[in-house]
Amino acid sequence: MAVTTQPEVAFWPHTEDLRVASARLRCWHVVRGLQALGMDARIHRAGDAAPRTLVLSKRYDPASIAQAQALRAAHGTRLLLDLCDNHFHNDHPTPFFIERAQQLAQAVRAVDRVVAASPMLAQVIREQVSAPPPIEVIGDLIERRLDPPRRWRERLEGRWQLLWSRRALARAGAAPGRRLVWFGNHGSPNVEGGMQDLASIQSTLQRHHRQRPLSLTVISNSVERYRAMRALWRFPSCYLRWSSANFDDALTLHDVALIPIAPNPFTLCKTANRVATASVHGLAVAADRIPAYEEFGDCIALDDWEAGLARLMDDHAHRQHSVAQAQQLLDTRYAPAVICACWRDLLTTLERP
Repeated sequence: MAVTTQPEVAFWPHTEDLRVASARLRCWHVVRGLQALGMDARIHRAGDAAPRTLVLSKRYDPASIAQAQALRAAHGTRLLLDLCDNHFHNDHPTPFFIERAQQLAQAVRAVDRVVAASPMLAQVIREQVSAPPPIEVIGDLIERRLDPPRRWRERLEGRWQLLWSRRALARAGAAPGRRLVWFGNHGSPNVEGGMQDLASIQSTLQRHHRQRPLSLTVISNSVERYRAMRALWRFPSCYLRWSSANFDDALTLHDVALIPIAPNPFTLCKTANRVATASVHGLAVAADRIPAYEEFGDCIALDDWEAGLARLMDDHAHRQHSVAQAQQLLDTRYAPAVICACWRDLLTTLERP
């Protein structure tokens, strides 16, 4: 009879949809990185062999927690819960979201260790859950390029959209340095924000456009939301549906990424992932201030949509220097090898008696 060895660590993502950033950044890429470091790391699926350590990545529904606890009872599997969003907070506390927050608190109490994506999120967990298990902070790693979609139709459509975007940018006639971009989900049913955050800088962008022409590209998942907002804008804009077939190339067509953020208990816990994504693609960044962005204070424009954004757009040397600074910081603190080493060190610590 063949003997099946117990995997060292398995990551169980809340979704296998690779369009979801958290699944890529905190599961698939980490598994690959740990494998490169010599660890037996895998993606877990229900029914797989029990690993020595199971990381529940944003997966905290009662059924999953029950399965994880059964593995611990039968095989001694250690349980880690990895969280990257503050699901304790809801702007619209419907029964569904209230129950979800309660399930999250129960899941935190049920595991042996929690990993939070940001120090602020770790603080929130401690405030929301009495006597939680030990909490570690491991940030998001850099993702330099997305894997293309498997279906050829989606790849073809993505390339066509990219060609259309190039033409739209050419027609917009933005001055050098003034091709702006916003990217992200259009919003969430439980938290205000997303594309709507552009409303907070709408009048500022219009003033900048009157001084020298600019353009704004929105890369997102709701053309309806974009059209509703575009009706109020007095500057050229275009929309590109997010796709792994064109996202990387589309970003590089621009000069500055805009990250306006409405501060609330959800957004204050976010990581610097959007700053990282823009920077590794060669874009300067103008953003509203949240805790995760503080370490980038010397290389992005924070809370400065007037002079700070204007200098990023109009001063080529300053823009390039800002990008280079951000990229150096990211390579030092958030390169895949750095983040995966943090995971390895944590998992190795758990192996000790």
